[in-house]
Amino acid sequence: MEKKTECEIVQDLLLGYIDGVLNKESKKLVEKHLKECKNCQKRLEEIKKDMKENENNQKKEIDYLKKIRRKSRIKSILIAIGIVALVFFIIYLYKFILVNDMVKKSIKSLESENFYKKATTMMGNRRDFCNAYIL
Repeated sequence: MEKKTECEIVQDLLLGYIDGVLNKESKKLVEKHLKECKNCQKRLEEIKKDMKENENNQKKEIDYLKKIRRKSRIKSILIAIGIVALVFFIIYLYKFILVNDMVKKSIKSLESENFYKKATTMMGNRRDFCNAYIL
């Protein structure tokens, strides 16, 4: 086989050789050729170096995406807590306004001239009768 053709074949097989997916005969051919050919040895080292760089870049990308995911999870939790707090605050305000309104109405009712108040003033000292009459 011609040297140039053999180098091209071996270089095509280098990725499979690194991954360990070549059959025994192809693996032996690549190993035999690598012992003799400096150009293919350099190419093998370049491929390994590129693969390591890719792995490092992938790890960096994965770490970056994990950070983003963590931050978005924290934001989601804080937003949920804020929404729950807002709902409780609105419920509290509604109850406060409702109770405050009831208190104002009761104060207004007590201050007004109504039947029960007139009945108590008309009866004078006869509280027993007045209390029975009001109930």
